[in-house]
Amino acid sequence: MKPTFRWLNKKRHEVIIEQNFLSTLQAFRPDLELYKIKEIILDSDKYFSSYPDVLEAGACAVDHYYNHGEKEGRVFYAPKISERHVASQLTEGKKVYISDMQPDNGIFLYRVLFRMVNEPESLNVPYHSKITDLVAAIFSAREVVFIRPVHSEKNIYLYTLCYYLNVKITFDIDDLMLPEYVDEKGGIRSGLANYNTLRTDLVLNSAALIRADELTCTTQKIADTYKSSIKKYTIIKNKLPKSYFNNARRSDKNANIKAELKLKILYLSGTATHLKDYSIISGVLTKLAQKHPGKFEINFMGQLKDQSLLFRSLNIASTHIRYEHFQKMLDIIGEHHVVLVPLENSEFNNAKSNIKFIEAASQGVPVIASTATEFVNTIEDDNDGWLCSNEQEWYDRLAYLIANPERTFETGMKAYHNALANFSL
Repeated sequence: MKPTFRWLNKKRHEVIIEQNFLSTLQAFRPDLELYKIKEIILDSDKYFSSYPDVLEAGACAVDHYYNHGEKEGRVFYAPKISERHVASQLTEGKKVYISDMQPDNGIFLYRVLFRMVNEPESLNVPYHSKITDLVAAIFSAREVVFIRPVHSEKNIYLYTLCYYLNVKITFDIDDLMLPEYVDEKGGIRSGLANYNTLRTDLVLNSAALIRADELTCTTQKIADTYKSSIKKYTIIKNKLPKSYFNNARRSDKNANIKAELKLKILYLSGTATHLKDYSIISGVLTKLAQKHPGKFEINFMGQLKDQSLLFRSLNIASTHIRYEHFQKMLDIIGEHHVVLVPLENSEFNNAKSNIKFIEAASQGVPVIASTATEFVNTIEDDNDGWLCSNEQEWYDRLAYLIANPERTFETGMKAYHNALANFSL
């Protein structure tokens, strides 16, 4: 009977070791002899050199490290692997996701956890897991999906182990991570990142593309940009499980109180790297506050520097919410009438997915968005949302909704049905 994995918690697995670690690995891959398994999971010579007490005790370096050494905090020495095992891929192997994203990070949720909803046999093994768990997962795998992989010695070892075991290597990219686009990244545009450091990181990260068998990405723009570097790619759109969809606040009963409405606006910034994007509408919002004091409310959620004080000084109700977990974020969106998604006109933003449309629409809330590619492909202007290509259009759309806040109910319900039909799991 093959060994299996158990849930440590909702978002992480570990291998169940029935006897000892080597026997567990051989049970996953009976085509490999034990001596060969030892060769590809530890550099024994370096381990003995660093820990002469293990050598003096007459212990096997591999047995010692995987059964005792890792728990004791001893260093893992990756072996050099240059060949490929002749065996074919495991037809019943698992699909394994490896990511260093935090469990409540949007990238992790959409690219790992939500996709696993329809993949009950897949595994998530965080990048910072024990080497024991990572190695065991790869031995059990037919495919390993590296989410936004970064250059590191650890990742290089994991790639080479996959290569040796004839495990398919997939890189999952949800942004333009190539060095050619460093000028357009939010951290650079917003003055939060060092150009040379970021470019060096992107050069090293993108160099690893040569190791991938396939690229999965969120948009056609990303695929078109990367297809010169990798031949096989698949576009996997971001989708939200139906269990998160909630249109209760957009019922006809709520719509009937339109005479009492004051437009509630939400700017959902995400990270602080969206400062330059926010600058597109900052002047528009200030002008609206001056011309329509007390006629609308605007709240800010995310890591962007607190903008609420300015609006309160102009007699506009405004709060700043630093960060909330995913479900709470959706609840807060549902308390508003419209969400703003300003984006600079750039190749980088044109490669972004429509994730903010999906999240807002799942709560029956429409967005006003810049004319970035994926929003143009998703929204029918003035039907299930609004699109703006310049400051005047932003001003006109918002001024209209301040005067007619009830318009957001019908538009929000159309957005809800769009998202439910096309972007749900």
